[in-house]
Amino acid sequence: MKKVERQRELVKSNIDLFQCPVCEQPMKKIEGNSLVCINNHRFDFNRHGYLHFLNGAANTEYGSEMFNSRRQLLNAGLFSPIIEGISKLLPAKSMKILDVGTGEGTPLMQLNALRLKYSDTMIGFDISKPGITLATQLPLAAFFLLLIYGNYHLLHKVLI
Repeated sequence: MKKVERQRELVKSNIDLFQCPVCEQPMKKIEGNSLVCINNHRFDFNRHGYLHFLNGAANTEYGSEMFNSRRQLLNAGLFSPIIEGISKLLPAKSMKILDVGTGEGTPLMQLNALRLKYSDTMIGFDISKPGITLATQLPLAAFFLLLIYGNYHLLHKVLI
């Protein structure tokens, strides 16, 4: 199964978590390559497998070079004590975990590695297209999307 197909399946099995960024109504189905709300607003999965929920381009100074450098620091253990501390605070059960400002996704991947036995649902969002594009390249069963920070409420349920 291709990554974009796995992403569609992940969203389909968690569709109740998402709201439409246009009308704020619940999403109702995956149709072809699109996530569709009850008012038939459509959002296409891109070739990397993520959804673009921004209402336009986000002006951010965060680019691919910065995210690649950040990934190197994180893989060297920069946030490891923080990620381990968060993992210890979470209940010993399967959860839906939202990473707000996920960037290139490494902390979410590291948290997932500590919680593999719980089969958590992992979702990360950010306003940086280069960050989300890098995040989708991780060997992680998570869903990533571009979403403007003021629109947190578009994720329908509290995830943590």
